[in-house]
Amino acid sequence: MAEAMYDRIRDFALFKGTSDVQISAFLEKARLKFEKYSSGETIVAEGDACNDIIFILDGTVEINYFSRLGKKLISQECGSGIMIGYESLYGMNHIFDYEIRACGDCGIFRLSKSQFIGLIKNEEIYFVNLMNLLSWDIQRMKYAALNLNITGLLPLIGYYVGVFTRHKGGRITINGDIRHLASLTGMDAQSIRAELNRAVHDGLLRKQEKGSWELVSREDMLQHLFE
Repeated sequence: MAEAMYDRIRDFALFKGTSDVQISAFLEKARLKFEKYSSGETIVAEGDACNDIIFILDGTVEINYFSRLGKKLISQECGSGIMIGYESLYGMNHIFDYEIRACGDCGIFRLSKSQFIGLIKNEEIYFVNLMNLLSWDIQRMKYAALNLNITGLLPLIGYYVGVFTRHKGGRITINGDIRHLASLTGMDAQSIRAELNRAVHDGLLRKQEKGSWELVSREDMLQHLFE
């Protein structure tokens, strides 16, 4: 039982390479409170203060980003082993710029700022794992920015996907009706429809319910746009 829990904790990037002894010490000191959420419940609302790192222990959540027009633009489903919020714990902006909702029943635990600091101060491996995680995020955003060539809708989508979504996450959905996407890009509705249809034909997007398109493959989309 304990071994299974240790393995689940070790799935998180912060705990990569840790021993059973280190995880046992962490659990004993942290005295974590586990939270359960039902489908559709809000775990984090856009604009909430970020005081904790959120760890998805079981089930699936949906992370939703909104455009400057206030409409949901891009969503990604993320399951167990994903850490959320570490990027907003420090720096100039200590708020969540996205919302997190439960997809079905899910369980999480949170690590406060003080708990987090104690962890990386006492064990070098946690500090190294954090640096690797932050470096990956920075490199991911630099790559997307340096290779960005906005000549249509798809490069903009690719930029959002490259910057905001997690490579180990799950299903990614582009949300927004034609008028919304046209407002964001300055393109006319006919051009938006043509580009979306071409992406569906090329196997990059899969049309869902009205105003929604699912990425067939995150990696294929980024490779198609940036390489």
